[in-house]
Amino acid sequence: MLSIVSFVQLMLLASLPSISNGLDLYDEKTCGAHPDPHFHIWDGPWYDYQGACDLVLIKKIQDPLDPDDNLSLELHISTQKMGGYSKISKVGLRINSAEYVFESSTDHSGMPPTLGGYPFTLDSTSSYPIFDVNLGPGYFIRIMEYSPTYGFSVQVNGNGALFMNSEGMCGSWNAGGVADRSGTPFTNPDTTTWAQHWQVQESEKIYDLTAECTGPAECGKDFPDPPAEGKFPCQREEQKDGHLRALNDEKDCDKSCNDIPAEYPELR
Repeated sequence: MLSIVSFVQLMLLASLPSISNGLDLYDEKTCGAHPDPHFHIWDGPWYDYQGACDLVLIKKIQDPLDPDDNLSLELHISTQKMGGYSKISKVGLRINSAEYVFESSTDHSGMPPTLGGYPFTLDSTSSYPIFDVNLGPGYFIRIMEYSPTYGFSVQVNGNGALFMNSEGMCGSWNAGGVADRSGTPFTNPDTTTWAQHWQVQESEKIYDLTAECTGPAECGKDFPDPPAEGKFPCQREEQKDGHLRALNDEKDCDKSCNDIPAEYPELR
C-alpha cells in the first residue's frame, strides 16, 4: 500500500508536463543566431542559413491555463545577403505586448528601463553595444551589434518554466529538434525550406517586413570588401561528439562559401 507521502509524490509527478523527445520543465538551455548566420537550437545542434528572410526565431504564447506563466514572447530577425554570407540586419522583440526594434547605428538613448515588465539594459562600455532583457537569475535575452557590416547576434538563456511550448527557428522546446508551424518535425531539414516555414507573417510582424525568403547568398555579390583573387575562408562542417563543428577552409569563392572574412575571427 502506498504511503501518504508516496501518493503525494506520484500526484506531483503526474501534474508535470509530459514531454516526449523534448525538453523538460526544469531543463536550462541556450539558443541563438550569430553572424553568418549560425543558428543554435535549444537542444544542441547548430545549422546555417545564408539566405534573406524575416524569421521567427522564437514564438512563445502565454498559457492561459497556467497561473504561473506570465510570459508571452516573440523574437524576430531579418537576414540580409552580403555575398558569401548573410548578416542579421534587424531584430524585433515583443514581450507581453511591449515592442522594441534593434537596427544598425540607431540612437537608443530613449530606450525604456523595462520591456514587458522585465528589466531592459544597455552596456555601452564594451567594443560593441550589448542589450539585455533580464528574465530572472541566469536567464536573459542578449542582443549584440557587432558592426553595420556584420550585423547583430542574438542569444537567449532560459528554462522550461519560461519557454515551454515555444517554437521557431530556435527549435521546438516540447518536441525537441526542429519543426514547422504545424508541429511536424523536420529530419535533416533544408534550411531554406525551414526558413520559409518560419517566415514572419503580416499578422505577427513587429517591424515592416523586408525580404522574401530566398536561398543562400552568392559569393562576390554585394560583398563589402572583396578579398584578393576572390578568395576568403569558408566553412566546412564536421560531425564531432554529436554536434556539427565549423572548420575554416580556404577555397575559391562560390555558392558553397558560407563564412565571414578572416579579419573578424571572433564572429565565427
